Amino acid sequence: MTKTTATEAVAAAMAAQQKSDAKMSVAQRIKSSGNMLGLTQNEISQYLMGMRDRVAMVLPKHLTPERVISMAATTIARDPKIAKCSPASLLGSVMQASILGFPPVDALGYCYFVPYGNSVQFQIGYKGMIELARRSGKIKMVYAEVVREGDDFSVEMGLDPKLHHVPNFDSKKKMTHVYAVCHFKDGGYNFVVLSASDIERLRLRSPMQKAQPSGAWLTDYDAMAKAKALKQLAKYMPLNIDQQTAIATDETVLTPDNFEHGQVKVEDIEYQDVTEESEQADIASEGKSKQNEETQKEAISATQGKE
Repeated sequence: MTKTTATEAVAAAMAAQQKSDAKMSVAQRIKSSGNMLGLTQNEISQYLMGMRDRVAMVLPKHLTPERVISMAATTIARDPKIAKCSPASLLGSVMQASILGFPPVDALGYCYFVPYGNSVQFQIGYKGMIELARRSGKIKMVYAEVVREGDDFSVEMGLDPKLHHVPNFDSKKKMTHVYAVCHFKDGGYNFVVLSASDIERLRLRSPMQKAQPSGAWLTDYDAMAKAKALKQLAKYMPLNIDQQTAIATDETVLTPDNFEHGQVKVEDIEYQDVTEESEQADIASEGKSKQNEETQKEAISATQGKE
């Protein structure tokens, strides 16, 4: 055997060994690394299919475990940040999306898998919030809209609340408010209005969000702002326990241990703490508002004194 042939033989043997190792056990590779980074979409699907029976137990009838696992694997394979997260948190998010009947694809806007540290946070999108509200059977219509500079917008509270909005449909204008409206089948209605600063304050309460928007907030800020408004409105909607439980899972880290008999155990949900920066930002914002109020009062007093 020539030297070249021997080298080729060694290279072929090493390639065969690597191929054998790769085929040996995807589960062992994930256990060793603690994540799915570097795995192909097929390997991720192979690993998740090992949990098929557990996923199938919590699926609604219109979804198959194979379909959900395929969509989840696609989402994981396309985002290295998600692939770095723990398989348990990934599976927990997949299972909750399955229970709610939400396809786990960011582009569809029903839910998001948001990487934070070594875990995935399950986040309900704008369309997901609307879908949950409609499932109550008591709501005729629910929606949210963005208000921008230049829009004809006014709000009246008190005993006869009213909301008026005529948009200019100029998406380049700066956002000033976001509101959510719910019409009940019995003829009543309710709404909430959040200012742009309210939305930012709620965004910054998430530990993964810093000064600049990231994740879904970076790619779909308007939709995420609408979801926040709908979540606030949900407090006043006639939702059953299933819808309330679903909304309680928004922005949480879930694992298979959080599920029992096909449902999330609310008492075991892990909520991310408000960051110190967010708390300080809230305090600073309140202090600035009070300072502005005092300044305005002094200015008014000075003007009246001159008169």
